[in-house]
Amino acid sequence: MITLLASTLISLSVMNISRFDDVHSLSLNFDRLYVGSSGGIVIYDIVTDEIVATLIGYNVELATPDPMSNDVYFVAEGGLYRWYPKFSMGVDFIGVVGMPTSLGVGRDSIYLEYNGAFKATSKFIFSLKPSSGPHGTVQWSGAVVEIDRRSDEATFLIPFSEAVPGMGFVHYTVIYRGGGRIWVGTDGDGVREYREFDYGFVKKLKFGIASSDVASIEFDGDTIWLGGYGGITKIYGRNRQFFTPRGTIAMRCDSIVDIVVANDGDVWFATDCNIMHFSSGMFWGYNPLYEPTCIYATDDGLLIGTERGLFELDFQDGTISRKGWNITAPIKAIDGPNSRNLMVLTSFGTYWVDDSGAHRVADPRGWLSGIGMAEKWLADTGFVVTSDGFLIITDSTIDYYDPIFPASRTPVYDIEVTDYRVWFATRDGLFYFDRDTKMWGKFFASSRFPQCQVYAVRARKDTIFVGTAEGLSIITDWRER
Repeated sequence: MITLLASTLISLSVMNISRFDDVHSLSLNFDRLYVGSSGGIVIYDIVTDEIVATLIGYNVELATPDPMSNDVYFVAEGGLYRWYPKFSMGVDFIGVVGMPTSLGVGRDSIYLEYNGAFKATSKFIFSLKPSSGPHGTVQWSGAVVEIDRRSDEATFLIPFSEAVPGMGFVHYTVIYRGGGRIWVGTDGDGVREYREFDYGFVKKLKFGIASSDVASIEFDGDTIWLGGYGGITKIYGRNRQFFTPRGTIAMRCDSIVDIVVANDGDVWFATDCNIMHFSSGMFWGYNPLYEPTCIYATDDGLLIGTERGLFELDFQDGTISRKGWNITAPIKAIDGPNSRNLMVLTSFGTYWVDDSGAHRVADPRGWLSGIGMAEKWLADTGFVVTSDGFLIITDSTIDYYDPIFPASRTPVYDIEVTDYRVWFATRDGLFYFDRDTKMWGKFFASSRFPQCQVYAVRARKDTIFVGTAEGLSIITDWRER
């Protein structure tokens, strides 16, 4: 089968989300709050209560808007950068500045404060030199404009931490005054907004996700569950709830590798060392296993793929066993036409699992005998990726397709099937296959879509949710036809 490269699919809207709720700096300019965090930068409109733009991929210590333009200057890992959110969304590296405690931006100059000592450089030519201090109107982030927690204004926040369900104790990192409000950043639970005149609590702002990456995405009605390294995010409407290892006893390891919703509504999670499920608002943990890799919920139990083969957790008594299956190879994926007939992909071939046991699968070209990677079944049609290529399997036929990426050298972590396309989450980005024309393409979106490993992909109506090494990307404003 000859495959052709389709024209590049471009989306006009990509929202990138990362660990924005681990807050390092705050700066308010007119009606926009600029949040510097371990996941990047968020520009939030305090009037419309909407996120205007985001930047991911940088551990931002200080972020200050330019009062003369729409650009944002920021400090990350010892470097000074300029971000252009209105146009190309691109970032320019300006120079090495070390670890300043404040960042100021004026009409023509940039000011950096180091524990009371100032340095300055021109906006146009980087040359950092000692300075007596700022001149004219300067927009700041950092210690220069933050409220000292030893001052009387900060006493209402003592002990500068609070217990948050699912997260344990979070600490206050930034206390900032602006727009008649006092804004308080935390180390993982976003920003608190208080009235300045009476310190009355207004609301909590959460912008991001709990994990630094997104390895699994699952829909549960109107709720979206995300898992990755650092914890779990539950998104329902405009609300977000985080569950992290420090606040969730059942979560024995940092990384979430898979999520499924069972028929009874319970949500099951595989970490890289144990299994847990969420029911009636609580997490319940199960005995550690050998590095779980994937899970699948049947009517009677939870199939668990691990680096040492296939197991099942019985829903009735909570025991975990092999049930006589002789599959000891590392498991890569589990899915099938129904819960009684399942295809199991392993590092050493493919198996069917049914009531009679596990059976090795062969095909005319031998593609199912190679390294399995990902699969998705819609009714009786299977979409399967192995180290040899892409297969579409029905009761009577198997069609073979060569991807535009080298299948033997490009890990595929997940696939999703929509009416017209099959989406592939790979080490080299997000690819798609047109089911009608049989043509392939790679997804780009100017500089907005992160060019990194893609771990998970799920579709809902005209929106694609993509889990990457840098967080979650939500793709909208595109059509399949």
